[in-house]
Amino acid sequence: MFWSERLHYFDECFYHYGAMGWLIYLIKYLGPVFRMDQDVKDLLEAGSTEKQGEIWDTKLRWKILAFTRLMDNPAALWVFNGVPQNQLNMLRSEGTLVQYNERVFDQAVKNSILKTENYFYRVCLTGKYTKECCPRYLKEEHFNKLKNEKLVSPRKYQNHFIRCPYFFVC
Repeated sequence: MFWSERLHYFDECFYHYGAMGWLIYLIKYLGPVFRMDQDVKDLLEAGSTEKQGEIWDTKLRWKILAFTRLMDNPAALWVFNGVPQNQLNMLRSEGTLVQYNERVFDQAVKNSILKTENYFYRVCLTGKYTKECCPRYLKEEHFNKLKNEKLVSPRKYQNHFIRCPYFFVC
């Protein structure tokens, strides 16, 4: 019933709803203010960790970390990212939010190719997957196998497959 009433979440990007959605929209609209739009596109299309690292280090690092400083308060983190106080306390026990984001982004940019390997960052930044960069279960051969072999109860997932059988295929 819950998802039946929210099928419109899948019309665009599921990640654009809830607290995470608020954060993504905020980043999207602040992108031009921080002049990050083209830099993010370049980062996502770089195709190598070396090129990504160069773009991150020279163009995006300071902008993302400046944005993080703006968000570094419990109210903003709760409203825009759904981070409860206890989770924030745990995160801060390892350093500041800026240090945390720096570690996370450094690892993502320098250890995975965002164009083809890191679909989570890609979908958050662009709102969509690509054929080259999506979870395995969304690739056509795996999606069709899940759909056709009835590995799950058809009744349980009926709305999902009837409503958007091709939307999820990358």
